[in-house]
Amino acid sequence: MKRNSFVSIALWLTLASVIGKVLGFLKDVLISYYYGSSASTDAIFLALSIPTILLGVFTSSTDSAIIPQYNRLLHTKGREYADRNFSNIINLISLCGFIVSLVILFFPDIFIDLFAPGFNDVQRMYSERFLRIFSFAGLFHILYCFFCSYTIRYKQVVTRAILSFLTNLLIVVVMIIWHDPFMTGLSIAYFGGSLISAVLPLIAAARLKYKHVFFINFSDIEFRKYWYLFIPIMFGALLADLNMFVDRFLASGFEDGSVSSLNYASRITAIFDSMIVIGIGVVILPLLSQQNVEGNKEKFKKITTLVFEILFIVLLPIMILGMYLSEEIIQLIYYRGKFDMDSVRIVAKLFFYYAPMILLVPLHSVCARFFHSLEDTKTPLKVTFIAVILNISLSIVLSRLISLQGIALATSISLILDVLLLLLYMYKKIGWDSTIMNLKTLSKIFCAILLLWGAISYISQFDLPVFWKVLLSCFVGGVSYGVCVYLFMKSDIQYIIKVLRSDI
Repeated sequence: MKRNSFVSIALWLTLASVIGKVLGFLKDVLISYYYGSSASTDAIFLALSIPTILLGVFTSSTDSAIIPQYNRLLHTKGREYADRNFSNIINLISLCGFIVSLVILFFPDIFIDLFAPGFNDVQRMYSERFLRIFSFAGLFHILYCFFCSYTIRYKQVVTRAILSFLTNLLIVVVMIIWHDPFMTGLSIAYFGGSLISAVLPLIAAARLKYKHVFFINFSDIEFRKYWYLFIPIMFGALLADLNMFVDRFLASGFEDGSVSSLNYASRITAIFDSMIVIGIGVVILPLLSQQNVEGNKEKFKKITTLVFEILFIVLLPIMILGMYLSEEIIQLIYYRGKFDMDSVRIVAKLFFYYAPMILLVPLHSVCARFFHSLEDTKTPLKVTFIAVILNISLSIVLSRLISLQGIALATSISLILDVLLLLLYMYKKIGWDSTIMNLKTLSKIFCAILLLWGAISYISQFDLPVFWKVLLSCFVGGVSYGVCVYLFMKSDIQYIIKVLRSDI
C-alpha cells in the first residue's frame, strides 16, 4: 500500500470518527438531560465498561500485532494462508469472549461485587439488569475491531465510517423516542448498536472474499508467533484496564452519581484521542514498519519526530482551553434537564484535572506504536506497569485528600510519567531529529500559547453568556495562536506538508 493511500485512509477515518463522535457527544448530552448523574446512570456506565475491561485486551492487538502479521503473510505465503491464520486467531479469541460473556450473563453479581463494592441496593439492582443486557457486548466488540481492521487493510474504510455514524445515531433516535425512567430504551439501543457493529464488518469482509475457517490449530508456527507479540500487548492492556477498574472501584464509594461524573468528564478528553489517534495510528505504524524494514533510520526518526511536533502544535492549545474554560465547557455541553449546576461544578472540576489527557493520551498512543513498529512490545509494557502502580497509589491517597477529583488528578500525573519514560526509551533507541523538534521550536510554541492565554484571559473579563464566552474564547484564542504559529513556524509547517505529500 502506498504512502498516499495511508494518508487518504487516515483522513477518511478521522472524518468518520469526527462524525461519529459528534453523535456520541449528542448521545452523552441526552443521557445527562434525561437522567443526570444518578444511581441508574452509574449502573449503566458501569455495565457498559465491564465487558470492555474484561475483553478489551484482545482488541488492543488488532493494529499492533495481527494486521502487521497479516500483511507479512499475505506477501510471503499468499492470501489463503493469511486468511486461515486470521481465522485461527479469531476463533480462539472469540471462544474466550463467548465464555466470558456467558459468565457475565449468569453471574452478574460477581462482577458488581468486584468492580463496584460501594454500590447501594438501588445501584446494584440497575447494574445487574444492565449487565445481563450487555453481557455479549464485549464479544461483539471483538468481532467489530478485528474485521474492521481486516477491511481497512483492503482500503475499505466505509464500513468503519458507517458504523461510527449508525450506532450512535441509533442510540440518539431511540433515546429521543423512548426515554423511560428505567432506561429500557437506552439499554436496548446500546445492545442493538453493538450487535450491528459486529455483523456489518463480517458482511464487508465476506464481500472482500474473505473465507472463514472454523478451526484452532495451536501447532501452527505463525499462530504461536502472533501470541508471542500479543502477550506483552495484552498485559499492557490489562494494566490499562486496571486503571479503569480502580477508578470505578474508588468512585463507587462516594455519593450517587460519582461514577457517572467521572464518565462525563473523561468522555470529553477521549474524543481527541479517538479522532486523532485512529487516523495517525493507521498511517504511522505501516510507515514506521516500512522504514524499519528498509533500514532507513533517518526517515524513521524524521517521521516519528514530526508526528510529535504535529501533536504538540494541535493539541496543546486545546488542552489549555479545556483547563481554562472547564466549567463553561461542561455547562455548555451538559447543563440542561436533570443535569443541574451542582452536577456541572462537580464534572467541571474533574474535567480540569482530566484535561491534560487531551495531549498525553495521543502522545502515549504514538509512542506505543513506535515501539510496536520495531516489534518491541515489552518496553511499553514495562512503562505501563510503572505508570499503573503510580496511578493506583495516587488515586487511593488523593481520593482521600481531595475526594473524587483526586482520581482524575492521579490519572493525569501517571500519564505524564508514562509519556516521559516512553520518550526517554525512544530517545535511547533511535535518538531525536533535532532539526524538527528542538528548544527553538518549543519556545515558539510556548510564545504562541502565551498569546492564546492572553486572548482568553481578556475575553473572560466580559460578562457574556456561556455560549458566546466559549465561542469567542476559542475563536479569538485560536486565531491568535494560529497566526503566531504560522509567523513563527512557517518553515516547520511547510516541512509538515512536504512529509504528508510523501516528498521526503
